[in-house]
Amino acid sequence: MNNDEAVKILMPEEFGDEMEILTTVFTPENEIGLVIAGENMYQTSENPVIRIFMLENVDLGWALNEELQAFAFLNYDEAQSFLVNLPNMSALELLIIMNGQEPAKQPAVGYLS
Repeated sequence: MNNDEAVKILMPEEFGDEMEILTTVFTPENEIGLVIAGENMYQTSENPVIRIFMLENVDLGWALNEELQAFAFLNYDEAQSFLVNLPNMSALELLIIMNGQEPAKQPAVGYLS
């Protein structure tokens, strides 16, 4: 994951009212981009949410295309642990989490459809 300041991401105005960009992910060829955003992501938060959005490359930069997935957590520490582990998760582990199960040694997470 990266937080490349040189990448221009065009976000809807209302996005900043509720969510903040936590990090971005791009394929090496810059064909696919993702934004990982958080809602209620503070040390004292209860029920923070992490959302994954697909980006599309447009003339002016990258634009939000669609939300791929949202994950709800019991507290900030669980959300932060998930965020740190996300780049190293296998597709199988992510599918298990998205199906409402907990793989071994992963933070408690709820899937929001």
